[in-house]
Amino acid sequence: MEQVQWKSTSSFFLNAAPSDCSALMCCNPMRYIAQFSIASECLQLSIYYNSNRKSKNATLLPTDMNHLKIREHTQVKWSDVIGAELTTNTAPYQILSPSTLLTSAVSTDTMYGIQVTMAIRTGQAHAKRRIRKWKCHFFIRDIQQVVTCAQYINAYADPRFGIPSIDTDLSSINTILSPRKFLVIVNPASGQKKASGMYHNAVESLFAAGGILIDLVITEKQGEATELARNMQLGKYDCVVIVSGDGLIHEFFQGLQEREDCTDAIKQPLGVIPGGTGNGLCVSNCFRGNESFDAIGAAYIVVKGKASPLDLTMYQSLQDQKKYCSFLSLEWAFIADLDIDSENLRALGPLRYTVKFVQMYFFTKKKYSGTIWYLAEDPEHCDTSELDLSLFDNVTLEPLNAPSCANEMVYHEKKTGNGVWKAIRGEFHLTWINNVSHPSSDSFAVPGAKFDDGYAHILLIKGCVQRSELLKVMLAIENGTHIQSAGVEIIKTRAFQVVSDAQDKFCVDGELVPGTAFRGQVHRGVARVVSIM
Repeated sequence: MEQVQWKSTSSFFLNAAPSDCSALMCCNPMRYIAQFSIASECLQLSIYYNSNRKSKNATLLPTDMNHLKIREHTQVKWSDVIGAELTTNTAPYQILSPSTLLTSAVSTDTMYGIQVTMAIRTGQAHAKRRIRKWKCHFFIRDIQQVVTCAQYINAYADPRFGIPSIDTDLSSINTILSPRKFLVIVNPASGQKKASGMYHNAVESLFAAGGILIDLVITEKQGEATELARNMQLGKYDCVVIVSGDGLIHEFFQGLQEREDCTDAIKQPLGVIPGGTGNGLCVSNCFRGNESFDAIGAAYIVVKGKASPLDLTMYQSLQDQKKYCSFLSLEWAFIADLDIDSENLRALGPLRYTVKFVQMYFFTKKKYSGTIWYLAEDPEHCDTSELDLSLFDNVTLEPLNAPSCANEMVYHEKKTGNGVWKAIRGEFHLTWINNVSHPSSDSFAVPGAKFDDGYAHILLIKGCVQRSELLKVMLAIENGTHIQSAGVEIIKTRAFQVVSDAQDKFCVDGELVPGTAFRGQVHRGVARVVSIM
């Protein structure tokens, strides 16, 4: 982290200013004046120094501008400002509460600091943000003015509150903007087992700078996130932040879905930090917000974003009737084998998929035979708040006869009371049904998918695609150009059914699930994820 310190000290003045602008100045009697200017569009910091050597021992006031020259002037958009904190004066800097300092009985010459944290991005969209901190020192006798400055900065930086007027009563702002409280769930065993270190080294300080109160849970066993979601008190947390891969998010949604108050619980805002291998929801969220896919970019979204709708898909196994609540994807065929069979390569991170793909491509020539039904037209369908499979009510999707020869596809259409269903029967290399654009960090599988469009996007690579072409298609998935290839099809639908002819693997949200036949129905915007749009 880059830290810029301005060792200016002494008294602060809160000046009158035109319309939407207020200025707070920090004077060093001998040398510097630091000016924080709070405007509706941005935060400005100006550093002035005394250029008059004859008067350098005289006390400087903000009105003595003729003796001052500007050392630096910077302005930062409010979207880049995380928050302001009061700190101790010497390293290691400790965060102090304003109430503690306001009631402090220490000498008036005791010095403290005000620190403003920003996440600055230079360059184009998706460029990485870097953390920058401004620090000025002040005497305790000026604490009231400094607290006022920090309160205004935090109000303007808070995503829950619009830009207030300088005339707004700060007590009313502080009442409305009570500190946010997050439940942070970290899975230390996910991915390359770096999630815990990532949180403490990169994310925790950003949350603190935003004035966020944290309850931290480090998971110790599989299924712990499901228990937390099942028993969590609704309304206690502004956001539940998952620092892990997609597996822990999947666990959390299963717990919400099992609650009696599922309809309300499923709307618990969720934040995601990439601590796993696939990180599909997180990379899709970063892509959506034009942020870099890394811990800082994801944490910035959680701090500065707002809860937005997210589609969920309810899956049901046709064998044991078990249901799964999914936010990400259903995998069958090559992609499911790739996901599960690469588990023993987790130490490689995302590279595990590349290594396993090469092995499977050269040493496995398997094709996957089955039937895919999807709802092509449902003009009278209305979204419901219940996570159900109502589009399958009174609908029988019968098996189809196998094609008469290899690489041939059989197509069928059936009209029902719930709409027109279509079927594709034959051999497939890949079937990947997605809710979001990026089901993993290295796969731009569905360029047109939206978080709340109400559709599942079925990505098919048919068996007629030659193996040499298959390699090109799989490599092209990384940047989304695979959709231009022959034999590749993307189908938008609200409901679907996938039946394998063999004992093939199926994955929901990257997690292996028992069964060889599944049906699913999309529910539009029923969940909430913290995003920037």
